[in-house]
Amino acid sequence: LRAGGIDVVHFGTASADTFSATQILVRRGDTVGAGHVVSVLGFGTLIVDEDPDLLLDVSVYLGRDAAALVGFNP
Repeated sequence: LRAGGIDVVHFGTASADTFSATQILVRRGDTVGAGHVVSVLGFGTLIVDEDPDLLLDVSVYLGRDAAALVGFNP
């Protein structure tokens, strides 16, 4: 993501069970920025899930689909 010009402020492991598909969540209503994330990754589903308490625009949850596409094992 950083190579694609996206500012990554935090990364870690989701507390929920592993996602079957990668999700890109819009947190501040900016679907253009989230669309850029999808474009840079080349995969993922864009979902609007606004949370004004978060100090970020987009959350990315890599799913099991990422393993086959980029060699990531969630």
